[in-house]
Order: sequence, then C-alpha cells, then structure tokens
Amino acid sequence: MKGQLRLAGRFYAAMFAVSILSSAHAHEVHIGDVNYPRTNPDPKHSFVLHGRFDPAIDVHFSVSFVSTNPSCSYFIKNTIFTGEKEPSGVAIPLVVRRDGDEFIARVSVDGVLPGRCLWEFRGVSASGSDKQGHPLNFRNGANLTPTNSPPLRPGDSPDGVLDQSCKVMHVSNGISPPLSLVCQATNLPYPSSSIWLYPETRDIEVNFRLD
Repeated sequence: MKGQLRLAGRFYAAMFAVSILSSAHAHEVHIGDVNYPRTNPDPKHSFVLHGRFDPAIDVHFSVSFVSTNPSCSYFIKNTIFTGEKEPSGVAIPLVVRRDGDEFIARVSVDGVLPGRCLWEFRGVSASGSDKQGHPLNFRNGANLTPTNSPPLRPGDSPDGVLDQSCKVMHVSNGISPPLSLVCQATNLPYPSSSIWLYPETRDIEVNFRLD
C-alpha cells in the first residue's frame, strides 16, 4: 500500500486519510524521470513529526508532493479521447530517527523546489506491516492531507495528536489482502479522524499501538 501546504497566508488543514497519490488521482513520478523534483537546499517551513509505535509494527513514512502546472498532467487511462487528465505526484521517503519504540522526523513543507511542475506539498503518508507481513490498513486514515478548512480558532493549539489502535482483521474491500493489520484512530470522535495542520503547526504526534 502506498502510503500521505502552501504557506501563503491562508489556513490549511491536514488529516490522516488514505494514500495521497491514489486520492489525488496523481500520476506517480519516480527517480530518474525528467520531472522528478529537486531537493530544496534551504527549506524555511517545517514541523516535527514524532510518536511511538509498537515494536511488532514496522512503520515507514513518505512525504507527498503534487504538480500544479497543467503541462505536467497526464491523460487518465482509457480517457485519452475525453481529454481527462491527472496531475503528477511523487512520494519521497521521510528520513526518520528511531530510538527503541520512539521515532522523530522533521518534515519540510517546502522540501523540494517548485521546478517546472510547480510542486506543492500534499501530505505525509504511513505504510508498513507487522512482523508476520500483514500490511497496514487504515480504517479512518493514515496520511496528513491538506485541505482549506477549518480556520484555527482563538485559543486552539495548532499542533495535534493522533493515536492509532491496530489489530489483525479480515478485510473485504477488494484492494487489501484478506488479512490486514487494521488501524483506527482512538482519541478522536468517530467518524472523524482529523488532526489539523496550520502554518503555525510545529508539532504532530502519531502513535501506533498493537492490540
């Protein structure tokens, strides 16, 4: 499973929701492609992503960017005659420092140069499996994904915490393997699984617990 913010004076929100590339219908760009984004040597906007995960779970993170230049769009499969296109997208592995069951990483919102495709940050995605090889499947989300609302209310913290409870379950969505490690947010009101990422956000905590 593929695991996944323009700071221009507007409020942006982020929630843990499924894969950024599939949800944005993006054509994935890989290393070596002419449009693969270049690393920004002097990023200015970042936040800390940290938390804990059960030692029996192997979690990886990727930072997702999507092109906003129409010239970097591609025809969607089987729609070339209708003219429907999708943007290019890229998922860059996030360098994470681990100490026992704790992890920490710094996410650079402007971690790549805009380039010809005018790349924009679209989230941080989580993927992985348990030691038995059951892939992570997020019932109500696993990616930080930007949106335009809600605004940060006076007195509210711009930072957030998301606790995920995970256990092996049968899945019948036709996409994931029948037996998957299903994770669900436990500290947020169902069906909401949202934590919000604002220009003022500097700290996001995500914890994975195996039940």
